[in-house]
Amino acid sequence: MLDGGMRVVDYQCQQILKAHYHRVCPVTTPPIALDDYRKTAVLVALGETTPLDETAQWLQTYWM
Repeated sequence: MLDGGMRVVDYQCQQILKAHYHRVCPVTTPPIALDDYRKTAVLVALGETTPLDETAQWLQTYWM
């Protein structure tokens, strides 16, 4: 149910901001609650291994 709300906001931002909107949303398998402090190492590893080339290019295009 919470995922549905996130998708609505994502869609609205895409419609309003067009190319000025970029979302980074890596998927964890199995899903991890972001407030579970016991999963900190897993989340840090996910952040370190998520490819961000597209995000870096987007930042250079729209924010620099």
